Formats: sequence, structure tokens, C-alpha cells
Amino acid sequence: MILASLIALAAVVLAFGALKWQSVPLTALVFVLAGLAYGSLPPILSGSISGAYGHTHFAMNFSLANTLMHLPASFSATAGGALLLKTGSYSALLLFLLACACVMLVFCLRTREM
Repeated sequence: MILASLIALAAVVLAFGALKWQSVPLTALVFVLAGLAYGSLPPILSGSISGAYGHTHFAMNFSLANTLMHLPASFSATAGGALLLKTGSYSALLLFLLACACVMLVFCLRTREM
């Protein structure tokens, strides 16, 4: 989970660079890193839920956690579009994503401590 968080943070930082330098190859790398970070969440979630709660009610726990993961993801595109329209720049959206990635890293580190 920590690796996925760090990859998400790297994607956002590189996105700032791609925006500043208007680099298409760097933008492609950002898309790859963001895809790796987001795509790794369901398998990580599956293993984490199985390890924490066991196999007895795995189907219910996994479906609930998967739903709670995908609901905010569906609304983040709307929030991103609203930020883009309000500010006229992608910088606010990237700051929003940076904040989300930092929160994700903090949660992963706190979960690891427990």
C-alpha cells in the first residue's frame, strides 16, 4: 500500500513538471504511474481485507470496501472539472490530487503501525 501511495505522489509531482514544461513524454509517464497506483488498489485491498478480517465474511467486506473506494473515484472527475472551470488551470486539480495522495500515504502508514 505504501508503494502505491508513493507512486501516486510521484505521478502528481511529475504532473506538475509536465504541466510546467509542456512535455508530452512526461505526461505519458504520469498516465502510466497514475494507472499503476490506481490499478494496484483492488488487489491490495483484497489482500488487506483477507488478512485483517479473514475469509468468513470476505465477500461482504470486500464488496463494501470496493464500493467505498469507487464512489469517491467517480465523484473526483466532477470535482476536478469544477476546479478546472473555476480556476482556469490544472494546478488546483493537481493540488487536490496531491492532497489526496498525501492523505492516502498517511492512512497507509497509520495502518501499518496498527
